[in-house]
Formats: sequence, structure tokens, C-alpha cells
Amino acid sequence: ENLICGDMYVCKFGTASPCNATILESLILCSADTVEPGNLSLSIGHYKSHDFIFGGYLSFVSGPAFEHVEPLVQQRDVGGTITVKGHNFYAHMQASCAFGQTFSLATVVSSFLLHCA
Repeated sequence: ENLICGDMYVCKFGTASPCNATILESLILCSADTVEPGNLSLSIGHYKSHDFIFGGYLSFVSGPAFEHVEPLVQQRDVGGTITVKGHNFYAHMQASCAFGQTFSLATVVSSFLLHCA
């Protein structure tokens, strides 16, 4: 079924109470309270009737956490690599580093290490 902009919808994660959904063109935004990593069912339905028109399963993973940056100070225009340590980094993660107004893509080295050049 097509979702209609202007209509009101709700999302339901697992057995939690439904929460309001926001529709932006062809995108549905659902906010969830804290979700533990793992598989969880998601249902989307009409606001008033709660007739759920979509149901499926999602896999949630813990987001990345940053713990340490080396070196703490880097001169501009010198070049070099900045090492970011943390956890829950993953191969297809899109991360970037900002050096003043200049941004560069980060390279995921491992689940606990990023490099920025």
C-alpha cells in the first residue's frame, strides 16, 4: 500500500507501544527508545486505527563509540594520519574527520580503529 503524505502513521518496535512516524516524501522516520542490539520486528500502521500495513524485521547494531585520538595536536598542511580509537566501527561505515574547515573520509582499519589522512 502506498503511504500518503499528510496522513498520520505510527511505528511499533517489537512489543513496545506505538510511536508517531514522520513521512518525508518516500521516507518514513521512526524514533525508538533505547534498543538493544539484535533482531526486532517493526510494524507501521495508520495513526487512528493502528491497522498495521507493513511488518518486517530489522537488525540493530550498537553505534560506534570514539574513545581516543592520536596525535592530539597536528600541524596544518603537514600531512600525516590521525588515528581514532574506539569500538563498533564497521567496514561500510561512512565516517569523516574534520580538520578545521577541511573534511576527509575515514578509513576503517578494524572494529576498533579508524584512520584519517
